Amino acid sequence: TAENQALELGSHSFIEGFEEQIVGMKQGEEKDINVKFPEDYRATELAGKDAVFHIVLHDVKTKEMPELNDDFAQDVSEFDTFEEYKADVRKKLEDQAAHQAQHELESAVLEEAVKNTEIDLPDCMIENQIDHQMQQIEYSLMYQGMKLADYLQMTGTKIEDLRAEYKSSAEKSVRTQLTVEAIMKAESIEATEDQVKEEIASRAERAKKDPEEYAAKLSDDQLAYI
Repeated sequence: TAENQALELGSHSFIEGFEEQIVGMKQGEEKDINVKFPEDYRATELAGKDAVFHIVLHDVKTKEMPELNDDFAQDVSEFDTFEEYKADVRKKLEDQAAHQAQHELESAVLEEAVKNTEIDLPDCMIENQIDHQMQQIEYSLMYQGMKLADYLQMTGTKIEDLRAEYKSSAEKSVRTQLTVEAIMKAESIEATEDQVKEEIASRAERAKKDPEEYAAKLSDDQLAYI
């Protein structure tokens, strides 16, 4: 059961075939939507099964796009002309793309290093990483107003199965962490205080937050990661 869910037609964010059956409905209309869960659906007891959703269409909205001119630029930015605003957007997108490319390169190099590293993984470290991932799931569910126990009941999943599902990613995370620590030790790599401040400022800028405010909210684990 879900109430007051927003669905953008064309987004394909719901089960395949769902939104196509909404097209043509009017406000206040009720309807049964017939769909089939994908074979690879996460909740295995629903995978490949036929389902019927009884829905009520509460509201219909359409996007109204503004005209791209100087008035628009002045409304949404500090620029006087649309060309100035457009140039600023272009620069930000280029900077973002360059940062993404650098991140992908670093990830590829690190992944190759991890592949070539022989490590005896302690079970306790893997279990601790799974604990951390379970905590992240709980936080995510809390934002949606749901408890982990409710989620498990709703999906028919056991906590042991969920933990097993995350074991592979936990192993990879621990293997990566130990590889990085070994490289840091072998190469005597240590981040300076200025480098840490610079990285925090960069992340704060991407998050559109004040650097000092952003730094104050970092946990010890997050700061250690940086």
